[in-house]
Amino acid sequence: MADQIFSVSCGFFDAINRDRVYSAAQMSMPYKRLISNGVFATPEGTPSTDLQVSAGTGLAVQVAPGNGLFGDRWLENPSIVPITVPANTALTGRIDSVIVQVNLASSARSGSIVYRTGTPAAVPEPPDLDSAAGLYEYRLA
Repeated sequence: MADQIFSVSCGFFDAINRDRVYSAAQMSMPYKRLISNGVFATPEGTPSTDLQVSAGTGLAVQVAPGNGLFGDRWLENPSIVPITVPANTALTGRIDSVIVQVNLASSARSGSIVYRTGTPAAVPEPPDLDSAAGLYEYRLA
């Protein structure tokens, strides 16, 4: 009896005369099965400071170096990111956010750390995360 062959997706294979081209989505696909989006964990018992947001001097915070998977893309912050917090001139409280943003749009194809100022209110709420197509945002603090 002859074999019945059913086609499935499989990769990655070396290119021969450039006959293989892989997209970023295909290259990222195996990670989805191994790890979820977020800051990478450290071995058990090892404290992590990866992408940790901490107070600086005065009206400042900083984001520590670190790595993670966001929007199914790896992200590496190689050095401390200093952020100056704008003063709240309102008489009510405000909640601001430090966000990791991954933009898959062909015009951007980038990852960033974003500081987003909240709206002062009697009962303040953190600012919304943007949910535009191809834009992935994750609140760090």
